[in-house]
Amino acid sequence: MSVKPYIARALALAALTMAACSKPPEQKVPPVPVELVAVSKISAPLTLDANGVVEPAQTVMIQGQVTGTIQQIGFQEGDDVQLGQMLFQLDPRPFEAALHQADAAHYWALGILSLAIGWTACIAAIRFGVPPLAAVLDRWRKS
Repeated sequence: MSVKPYIARALALAALTMAACSKPPEQKVPPVPVELVAVSKISAPLTLDANGVVEPAQTVMIQGQVTGTIQQIGFQEGDDVQLGQMLFQLDPRPFEAALHQADAAHYWALGILSLAIGWTACIAAIRFGVPPLAAVLDRWRKS
């Protein structure tokens, strides 16, 4: 085995390494032309364009206690809202219908109650020998 091939390879590797580490030739940048202008005072608005992320001071999750169709929204996204401010207006028709239905059931129950009271009075009158109300009213009118 000969040492010469190893030496030749080592020398070639050293030459490549030195060539890779050498500085590239400097490129000359041409000078930029500059124009001089007299200074003058003008009124110009101060504007600042910037990129960024805006985060609200407070975020609130809104969830209704009832379901319904939204008729009107009382704010724009990102607006500040005040305590008591209307946020949404729901369609009132289903709620009005439910109210009328509850009123009807209430009055029906009152009618049943008055019938029950009347029948109870009649049964009590028969049981205890009290004359019916109609007889009492007739006697009162005649007197």
